Amino acid sequence: MATVGCNHGKSSWRLIGDAPTYTTSMSLDEVTPYLEHHFTTIYMSYTYDDVTTYEDKDIVVPCRAEGSMLMERKVNSLIPDTDQAIQW
Repeated sequence: MATVGCNHGKSSWRLIGDAPTYTTSMSLDEVTPYLEHHFTTIYMSYTYDDVTTYEDKDIVVPCRAEGSMLMERKVNSLIPDTDQAIQW
């Protein structure tokens, strides 16, 4: 289980909805078929108070963010040890 949040006490970070959602997929590389592309996409919406832009003036700017983040991991399927198979 993962948790999301903000460690800046004054930001009033709030998640919109119950929890972020994610999808995973995998495809083989077209040039090197032993190379697997593993994708994870996270979707989330949240609101927060920007307290850093005008920190010296105590001005709080309410903000809303919504979107996705895609992460990729390349795995060499010829290497049996999964920890060693990750391509950097």
